[in-house]
Parts: sequence; C-alpha cells; structure tokens
Amino acid sequence: MFKDIVSILKCPCCGSTLNVYETETENGEIIEGMLCCQKVHQFKIFRGIADFGSIEQKDANSWSEYYKEMNYEDLDASIDNRKTDHQKEIENEFLDGIIEETSKLEKGFLIDVASGRGMLLRKLLQTTNEQVHIIATDLSFDVLMYDRIKFKSLKPNIKISYIACDATNLPFQDHSIDMVCTFVGYLNMINLMEQGIEEAARVLKENCKLINSVMYMDESSKEYQEVQEILKSNDMEVMAKHLLKEELFKLHYKYFSEVTDRIVYEGIGEKFEGDLLPYEGAWYANSIIQSKKV
Repeated sequence: MFKDIVSILKCPCCGSTLNVYETETENGEIIEGMLCCQKVHQFKIFRGIADFGSIEQKDANSWSEYYKEMNYEDLDASIDNRKTDHQKEIENEFLDGIIEETSKLEKGFLIDVASGRGMLLRKLLQTTNEQVHIIATDLSFDVLMYDRIKFKSLKPNIKISYIACDATNLPFQDHSIDMVCTFVGYLNMINLMEQGIEEAARVLKENCKLINSVMYMDESSKEYQEVQEILKSNDMEVMAKHLLKEELFKLHYKYFSEVTDRIVYEGIGEKFEGDLLPYEGAWYANSIIQSKKV
C-alpha cells in the first residue's frame, strides 16, 4: 500500500480518519505497518496489503481454501485450461471493453472492485496512465497477496495499492475516487450487488464514472426461467433480476443520473464447469454499463 492513499481513507467501523504507522517500506510502498483511527480501531498492513478484516463469501470463490490445495500458478492454469479457445476470446473481448473506458482516465484514483485473480488488474497495469493510482480491492487477503506477487514487476511505474475490504463498506471517504471499475465483480456479489453499486456512487467524485460489466439474459426464454428457479432454490432470487437489462438500468439510476451501456458480445452460452453463467444453450450478452453522477 502506498502512503499517499492514506489521505482518502476512512475507518470502515466508525467513519473517522486513519493514521498510518509504517514499520517496513520498499520504494515508497508500505510493506508492514498499522492503520489506526481516532477511535482506536486498528487494521494491519501485512505483506504490502492493507487488511480491513473482510471475510470471503461462502457462496462464491473462496480463494484462501483454493490456495491450500494448490499454488497460485497451478490454480490459474487449472482454471484457464478448462476454458475453450472461444470462451477465452469472449472473456478477452469483455475485458478489453472495460479497458477501453478505464484508459480514458488520465490521473487520480481508480478502484478495481473484486480484483480476484487479477484478470482485469493485469490489463489495467498494461494500459493505465502513470498518473493514475490503481486500488485493487477484494474480500480475500490471500488473493490480493498473490496478485501483488504476480504483478509487482509487470509495470513498476504504475502505483497499485492492495486493499482487502468489503465492497459494500469501502474504507474510502465520500467523493474521493476518480473511477470505479469491475470485471463482473458486482454480479459475483449475488444479492449484494445493489449495496456495492450504492457504495461506488458514494465514493465517486461528481462527474466520475462507474464502469460495471454485466450480463443480460432474455426474460421470456425458458433458460432464464430455469436460472431463476436455480437461484431461488439457493436463496439468490434477487440475482435473477440482475440479469435483465431493464432491471439493471433501474438499479443504476437509483444512484446515478446518467446511465448508458454498450454490448461487447452476444451469443449462446457454452458449458463451463463450476459456473452457472453464461447458462448453457441460452442467449446472453456481455455489456459494459457506464454510470455517472452529473
């Protein structure tokens, strides 16, 4: 974590400002230390990661458990090897659609929500202006620790701070961030998508954008009805609404005054082990929703 990010941090427990006490630094990055607020809440900075004590989702990717079974390189390879060349191509088109928007930011703070294995983060590091300070966030301390190892030498002139935190309670002050982006991070938050979008709106400055990557399904299709039933049986019924364009626009308009989208791919879902979406045999579209407070 880089020290200049401290000026925009706030305590996620009480909202007060945070002070940093560093015990080890390296080229301006705080490797070990502590963040303390005025009401004595304390958060560790460990292995370069500011840890705000977030807990991984039980119903989604549990990276700390995966890393007990294999190292990060083998895990990345295992996931990628299960994808067809066509699926990899679609994924890259989706990521490039996000990058087309984030690369327009010339300076300031850019949050990557739910960085996960760093698929978007890798492209951000390759395309982002050197005046932009990237903030990689995830519930999992472990996944961020391995992201930092992977990307430390990729583009050393780009500042990247790693923050383990909850996207529904970001440790950043109101109107302090210049752009928020995510690679299906809000979709993976399942029933908490709205809280994540509301929180992005809170931390963004006026006239600054949320770049949200989403997936659309056809509400009238039998496949959508099947997905809806699967989600309902797993207490994830709210997530079904987040697969419909009209509902997604309504949700974004609750917190932003200007909302547009751009479909980057549409086609028929292929089977992919372990993932419900895109649903096999169903029409779907990958879309980039841009939202702005004006």
